[in-house]
Amino acid sequence: MCPIGIHSELPFRSHRRYRAYAGANSGLPVDNDSREGPVVPKNNPGHRVEHTIVHVGPAKTATTYIQDTLYKNHQILADRGFLYPSYARSQIYLKPYFTQRFSDINITRKKPDPETYVAEAWQSLQDQLASRRPHTLILSAENLAAGSEALMRALERYLREISRTTTIVVTVRNPLDQAISRAQEFTKGGRISLSDLDEELTIFDYAKTLPKWQTIFGAENLKTINIEKSRNVVDDFLHLIGFFDVDLIEYSTKKNSSMSLAGMTISEIIRAERSTQFMFSKDLKILRRIRGPKYFPGASALRRVSKDYDRQIKYLKNDFNLDVGERNLEPIETEIFDEDAIRSIAEIFDDLLRVRRRRRLEAKAMKDAGEVPDIDTLPDA
Repeated sequence: MCPIGIHSELPFRSHRRYRAYAGANSGLPVDNDSREGPVVPKNNPGHRVEHTIVHVGPAKTATTYIQDTLYKNHQILADRGFLYPSYARSQIYLKPYFTQRFSDINITRKKPDPETYVAEAWQSLQDQLASRRPHTLILSAENLAAGSEALMRALERYLREISRTTTIVVTVRNPLDQAISRAQEFTKGGRISLSDLDEELTIFDYAKTLPKWQTIFGAENLKTINIEKSRNVVDDFLHLIGFFDVDLIEYSTKKNSSMSLAGMTISEIIRAERSTQFMFSKDLKILRRIRGPKYFPGASALRRVSKDYDRQIKYLKNDFNLDVGERNLEPIETEIFDEDAIRSIAEIFDDLLRVRRRRRLEAKAMKDAGEVPDIDTLPDA
């Protein structure tokens, strides 16, 4: 049976033949009026890889660090027979491709529009498989972890067509730390306010999710990486997939650090003054430099998630022998603008003043030389 989507026509819900095939084979909505049958592949890569690694996340478990490093080194990997698709940093397009739902926030931000992005990314994957003919395909998408069973089965059917074997990799972190990090993510884009952060605190359900992956792909084909015990999660990942030339790897230096409470508070004030939820990346970079205490849930939020937290800790320990550490589920009294936060704000202010003075001097020098200063070429904060 041909895999879903290996064809030249766009796989959108308006495509009747796609809907009939996808609905009949992956639990997606069926177009009962269609009589045309499944799409015949027109651009099948014609190359079956020996092995596929699918890193499914979940989010806030060093996924960005892994993806950035793999993307940065995709040519080094390709030279040794490992294909990490180079269309984008991660393969978050896989989920909306198979489900044909484009509400994922990471997808809706893509330009020119989510459906075109997904279609182009998918086609790029097929083209790279056909041209590079790797022995190992590596995919990483944190939005797959908590996907539906129908999504997992659709993915399994596709991978069975193009790969002899498949390994699912799950990166595991202490559930409370992960929940806190995920909740803070909502404040970056101004989607929620700091006062509502406790309501977004949810524990990722490893105990519900991992058994589904084991059932569909086989328990022996699910591997875990405990980032709480890992010295370098990228090295552990590369060793797991069979890549041992780690000395050749250029590791990502991108930091996806969380903002302090002081930084979050100032961010909210800036948004209110601008009457917009949008924040420039340069603004966020500066705000992340503000030190001080980080967000920690309040008493009511900790009580709400305590049972889920204990259940996940026991499951990971009993079923996977993973010790992800214990956390104290007691609220912590913090002062948002403590001495460390105030000192860091003063340091940032001094840095910005120095940059401003330097820019003025350079602009004056250019003007004296009869040149028109170009604001884009001057040093930035």
